[in-house]
Amino acid sequence: MKSTVCVLFNHAFPKNIPVLRKIYKGRFDNVVFIQPLASSPNKDVITSYRGSYCFHGMIVDAARRLLKNPAADYYLFIHDDVLLNPRYDAEQLFTSLGIPEGGAFIPYINPLGGDVNHWSWISSFLWKLFYPMNKFSGSGIQNLLQFFPDNKQTRKELEEKYKFKFSNITYNRDITIHNSGVFGNNPYSDPTEQMILNGLFEKAYNSQIVSLPFPFFHGVSDFFVVDATTLEKMIPILGVMAAAQIFVEIAIPTALIITAQRVKRASEVGFKIDYRWGEDRKLLDFEEIKNRFNEDLLFIHPVKLSKYQEQVLNTIGLLRSSK
Repeated sequence: MKSTVCVLFNHAFPKNIPVLRKIYKGRFDNVVFIQPLASSPNKDVITSYRGSYCFHGMIVDAARRLLKNPAADYYLFIHDDVLLNPRYDAEQLFTSLGIPEGGAFIPYINPLGGDVNHWSWISSFLWKLFYPMNKFSGSGIQNLLQFFPDNKQTRKELEEKYKFKFSNITYNRDITIHNSGVFGNNPYSDPTEQMILNGLFEKAYNSQIVSLPFPFFHGVSDFFVVDATTLEKMIPILGVMAAAQIFVEIAIPTALIITAQRVKRASEVGFKIDYRWGEDRKLLDFEEIKNRFNEDLLFIHPVKLSKYQEQVLNTIGLLRSSK
């Protein structure tokens, strides 16, 4: 079984690449770094000219090389600030994740639906989906759905395979939008978004509900695994959604779920994930992390190497020596 780990950067941090080489050394057959907007003379670094909201486009840019030079059976895509449990090398990881032939793994994945105010990226997604030719923020991709499989058949298959329940996206125009920073700094962002959503929901279907014309999904996409067959199938879908400027954490989960024969999730395989946001991201106790890695923690995110390089390398060294 041949393996490649693809380390993705939202922003170019070339100083972290030597540390990352040490982190993954000896654990995978091949290590590739995909960074945006910064060239490198190193053969293991691929440059992609994409922004941080579009790292699925970075994968598309690197696909030809990833699939052929050298070819692998499994590909792990992981962000530079995700600290993978160092007790796992490639074979142990892929075996533990239970990825079948033609399969994939992503920590969390759910159908896109519910109240538009729950997640700021829903507004952007709806706008680009229904108004791709607008001059303000359209992508120019007409008839996006022509590149996707049949809507009804896909819904039926996913409902049967995963027991997913699909719901409409709803909007109560009497509730003030509070998705900070969507259209710039306050006080302009919230009223601007509310005005656009009022028009979107009035035009799309009715004043309260939008029924999506395809079962789109969302999830956290800074760690996922695919086999070579699935990756090859994903590339056209990812490319189209990158061109349509669909946010990455809709694009990757959707592409995974409609191309893989089976998608495994953390809850199915007994792993825990530690995502730290806000103040929690500042509270890293590496003794605690080491103990949790000895139990069932798959990874922790984010762990900034620019700040925690020494602690990370020390933790990895201790856990590897104790195997």
